[in-house]
Amino acid sequence: MQLHVLFCLDFGGDDRSNRNAVFDGQLERPDASVQLRCLGALIMSLVKALGSGVVGDVHLEVIRSSLDQVGTDALGALLRRCPFAANEVSAAADVEIDVVELAGSRSFDFVYLVASDCLHAPDSIEEMIFEYRHMTSIHNEDLIVTPYDHLLVYKDQVTSLILAGQRRYWRTSPVHTRTVLMSQRAFAGCQDALRRTRSSGEDLPLTCLSPMPALAAALTAPYPPPFAPWQNWLRAGLST
Repeated sequence: MQLHVLFCLDFGGDDRSNRNAVFDGQLERPDASVQLRCLGALIMSLVKALGSGVVGDVHLEVIRSSLDQVGTDALGALLRRCPFAANEVSAAADVEIDVVELAGSRSFDFVYLVASDCLHAPDSIEEMIFEYRHMTSIHNEDLIVTPYDHLLVYKDQVTSLILAGQRRYWRTSPVHTRTVLMSQRAFAGCQDALRRTRSSGEDLPLTCLSPMPALAAALTAPYPPPFAPWQNWLRAGLST
């Protein structure tokens, strides 16, 4: 099974002004270091998924615009250490790459669109793909999976269907992120909706599953995910 991952620097319209609002003191610098630390954690999670046999092939593409020389060198060092295909897709600072179109031009069984502030747990990719395939086979429908346990459902009244997974519970949830994993068939049905939603995945036409507790933390979110050891994830990622 082939997994194509698009890690998108500045993907998702994050507000850089509140960077580290909750995670203050955990990282050395508020911008590139956050993105590269998140990339390192993603790579480690992909390596673990490969080692477990959940995926057989991975291709990682990092979509980037401007980085200083230190960030550029660190990014190159990270990608060279990947035990799978990994490359950069560069764009000028004032040019926005159509990530959905780029994903649609690639060959994959699963595609994973990832925002640059997404900090993954080591088991994220392995669990997401396993549960995706399991839940799809049980319910016989295409799904979307996100690694986030959305904070909104703890604040507002949201109706969810709770499903028992192998290692944790999952809930149906409104999508409020562009960090989503889906099959090739699901992606084909979501392309138009993904293009319309530049800063979130709201109103996508398929059911979204999110884990409880979370398998990732958004480092620009106003609050950390409940019951998730995100501090450990910072230390577990491949160092830059």
